[in-house]
Amino acid sequence: MAEKSIQTDQTEVREYEVSSVAMSETILQDVRTVLEEARALITEEGKTVAIRFAYPIKKQTSGFFGFIKFSAHPETIATIEKNLRVIPQMLRFLIVTPPPARAIESDRRSAMRSPAPQKPDNPEAPALTNEALEQKIEEILK
Repeated sequence: MAEKSIQTDQTEVREYEVSSVAMSETILQDVRTVLEEARALITEEGKTVAIRFAYPIKKQTSGFFGFIKFSAHPETIATIEKNLRVIPQMLRFLIVTPPPARAIESDRRSAMRSPAPQKPDNPEAPALTNEALEQKIEEILK
């Protein structure tokens, strides 16, 4: 699996995405602050959306979801995770490396293509009568 990476100062900067679920609508501001403290470069920020949970999380039945895409050194991810855990309003978060854009496009294209209909080998073959079918079965069983 190929990862997007940029070579700087003898260490690699990689692309990451942090998704978070929290009790507060201002969660992305808190996540942004943690990322800026870790000197991560924020490349994209999603809108915070109110959601209802399928099951209670820390006795909460609803919350706010948001995501931020960023670039950072792999060594800083542990620090970012540690700092995200101590945010009091944070219910859940997940940091992942997103798949390359080309892989996503090819998956979509292959899912959209329908297989070509297969033509029968002999479309003009006459249908067998019951008597002819019984005769063929007897021949096979002999």
